[in-house]
Amino acid sequence: MRKNYPDHVRERATKLRKSGYSYPYISAKLGVSRGALSYWLANIPYTPNAYTAAKIKNSLIESKKFYEWSRLKKENEAHLKAERIIKNISSRDLLLCGIGLYFGEGTKTQNGVSITNSDPAIIRLAVKWLTVCFHVPPQNFQVHMHLYPDCNEQACKEYWQKVCGTSDVSFIKPHYDLRKKIRNGTNYRVLKYGTVNLRVRTLGNPEFGAQLHRLILAIIQRVSTSAGIV
Repeated sequence: MRKNYPDHVRERATKLRKSGYSYPYISAKLGVSRGALSYWLANIPYTPNAYTAAKIKNSLIESKKFYEWSRLKKENEAHLKAERIIKNISSRDLLLCGIGLYFGEGTKTQNGVSITNSDPAIIRLAVKWLTVCFHVPPQNFQVHMHLYPDCNEQACKEYWQKVCGTSDVSFIKPHYDLRKKIRNGTNYRVLKYGTVNLRVRTLGNPEFGAQLHRLILAIIQRVSTSAGIV
């Protein structure tokens, strides 16, 4: 049953609404339910005044702060849970992690080992995996950069050299993407440091060529079979 309010209360509510105040403000000011206000004022044109606009802005700011706090809290909880699940990484753990990485990002059809990605963490993991699990020497790594016209080639080279963690890695002439993009009809930089193809060179040692490629694919097949994937 709808509560009956005095006429002067409805008149006051109408005046406040026309002055640009929100339902929550009017409700708190007059002690009228929001349902009653909605019934009375639904057809009254509403433009928030400066006070209401400021309240809305502050509310949005607080909402974003709460969302960010909630996100960080959940991320921290996830990290703590991960620490309980995984304490120390063994060489076998690293091997299987790298196999999963190569399964998704590595070359399968060629007779050499290579991984393409733009994420430095992926490239860093690939170098670690190949070094520790397959004893690939630093000088056997080669990087082929895929860049855009406004990329700084030298800065990109220094960046990926640092990602690889060694100055012994070699670089070949980068490939530049000259295709026109949609934005203003120009070729703009999609990735600041481009994408890289990390390769393993044999340098005269067949162990790091087709043999290594076949071994990695064989391990992928073995893991897939044991896991019941194929």
